[in-house]
Amino acid sequence: MRTLIYQVYDAFGDWISCNGMIRHLSKDYDKVILVLDTDGCLSFVKDLFKDNSKIDFVSLSYYHNMCSSNEDFDVIDVRVNETYSHPGNAGSYFSKNNHYGNYRAEKITDNASGFYVNLGFSPEIRIKDFYYERDYESEKKLCESLDLPNDYAVICEMEENMICRDYIKSDNIINLHRITDNFAKTIRLIENAKEVHLIENSISLLVYHMQMIGKMELIPVNLHAYARKESHRKCDGPNCDNKFLNMLKYPMIDNWRFIWK
Repeated sequence: MRTLIYQVYDAFGDWISCNGMIRHLSKDYDKVILVLDTDGCLSFVKDLFKDNSKIDFVSLSYYHNMCSSNEDFDVIDVRVNETYSHPGNAGSYFSKNNHYGNYRAEKITDNASGFYVNLGFSPEIRIKDFYYERDYESEKKLCESLDLPNDYAVICEMEENMICRDYIKSDNIINLHRITDNFAKTIRLIENAKEVHLIENSISLLVYHMQMIGKMELIPVNLHAYARKESHRKCDGPNCDNKFLNMLKYPMIDNWRFIWK
């Protein structure tokens, strides 16, 4: 049985970005084991791949034990700044220094595409092979638990006033940040909103992928590009060419409006 161990930065957005690659690789292997080094993403990642019986999950410590065993498996490590020689008797170790595929690109447009190009995959796989099986019942239960008004706007901000209220017309505003233990459950809540105001983060990344593959209604999305203030994510205009914001721009969706302020 061919087994693959897959490592990426254990963050919500990176798991979404690598969804297409992982599913693509599951065609080549009998089992794909994802390494999670914290408990924070575990329930979300399990939900993200619940439809694929080939995909399993282990902790970082369990993976280290596997490396010390006589088990035979390959490893793909897409962490661009943390590449290690493989510690054990496993099969091949693939990384940015040892590509799995043969694809080459002169330019990497965005952070998510970088995962693919650095391993020799076409960045088109990110969307082409992406999939998430919606849990409509959980989405419905979340909406019912909130006693929603007929007219409401959804926003997503981790801190107060990241999104300028001058852009919002509705008097009823619902913040999606930590409204549930699994933000994939918010899809129906977003679809039914009168207005959608998001920032560059994991929720907007999920919405982007779901709309790209036709698994979510093409409701208009206002993306407040100015909202992130961190030095590596801050955008000062449409020509900022920020690799994180670019994940929502390549390719563009017509119903997305970028607000630069």
